[in-house]
Amino acid sequence: MAAAAAQEELGALERACPALLPRPLPRGRDLRAPRAFPRAARARLEAAAGAAAAAAAAVGGAGAGCQVCGAAGASGGGAGALALGLEWELDFVAGSMRPRGAVMLCSECEAAGDLPGMLNLGVAAAGGSSECRDVQRRLMAHLAQVNGVPAQGVGGTSGRRDQEDASEVWAHEVLNRAHALRVLASAAAWDLQMPEGGLEAFVSRELRERWQARAGGRGGGGAETPPPGSMKNKKRKGPRGDTPQPRRSARKAQRAQ
Repeated sequence: MAAAAAQEELGALERACPALLPRPLPRGRDLRAPRAFPRAARARLEAAAGAAAAAAAAVGGAGAGCQVCGAAGASGGGAGALALGLEWELDFVAGSMRPRGAVMLCSECEAAGDLPGMLNLGVAAAGGSSECRDVQRRLMAHLAQVNGVPAQGVGGTSGRRDQEDASEVWAHEVLNRAHALRVLASAAAWDLQMPEGGLEAFVSRELRERWQARAGGRGGGGAETPPPGSMKNKKRKGPRGDTPQPRRSARKAQRAQ
């Protein structure tokens, strides 16, 4: 697959998974979470995330939930159960990868967005592990749900079993396509680019913006809050007072002259 075709495929995956994508980062560059960094850098990132959460909570308690699905944590453990996740942008054509977002995740979203982990679950499930199969099904359903995939039946029926099958079919396709891109990415050399001002400042800014958007919008869970970099966050706003009405009035005045 050529670099341009790979970039197009990645774009299609991002559109299919606007809220949470098991991102196909190359092996050796799987920098999804702070644990991928040295201890000192990890501590700085977690401190930046904690400060952003405290600031959000101080203005309305918005920092208490997963920024993808709205859940409080692994087992209702509150904000302390959330994990910092980093979103990375891959440019196959330029051969570069850079951080483009940060997000606080509950354990379900963190696991569902972990491509290597999901692939390993699939291998274990195929090998006969019923426990891994149950976990795999649950995470696939979660991945589909947060991305707004409608729970509709397969084969024209609408039972719960068919709804689960529909989620599985969709999730399997996403994971297979992401895996193919990861294999391709792992065979290439990548230039790792960090944001100006440092990764800690970037993380703090991104988390604050997400929590502010959630607090100013609905306040609930789901896939309605798109990740930074998605097209939904790039609506252009004109300056206040710049409305069509004044322009129409100006044209009428010119014609009257």
